[in-house]
Amino acid sequence: MSQAESIGPLSVSVGPTEVRLWFADPDDSLLELPPGLEAELSEFAGNCGGDLLDKSVVIDLQGIAFVSSRQLGVMLTVRKVLSSDSPVSLVNVSSGLSRILVVTGLDRHFIVTDADPVETNPKAASRGSAK
Repeated sequence: MSQAESIGPLSVSVGPTEVRLWFADPDDSLLELPPGLEAELSEFAGNCGGDLLDKSVVIDLQGIAFVSSRQLGVMLTVRKVLSSDSPVSLVNVSSGLSRILVVTGLDRHFIVTDADPVETNPKAASRGSAK
């Protein structure tokens, strides 16, 4: 897994099979979408070149019990910019957050799981624990 870099409110790391994103501050519940996020994600994708084409896009929601409209907007922007042809997976989704996704209809736009299906979570690994 590559060194994590920041894109707006997200941290992102590119591994051999996936692009993993997570909210750098899960408690940040500001309501507005960060200006320039779409451009920053597009620039990130451009800098990676074709390296992202065969990778799955995963948004890790570990530690997030409540999501703001801003965070939902960020997740949809990631889906739009980084994964227009293939689904984005949401991993480590709590049962409460899963219900919110169902009620809002956003569960139809993502693959929602409560476990980490692919690689070790970089946040857990940085704390010295592995899944």
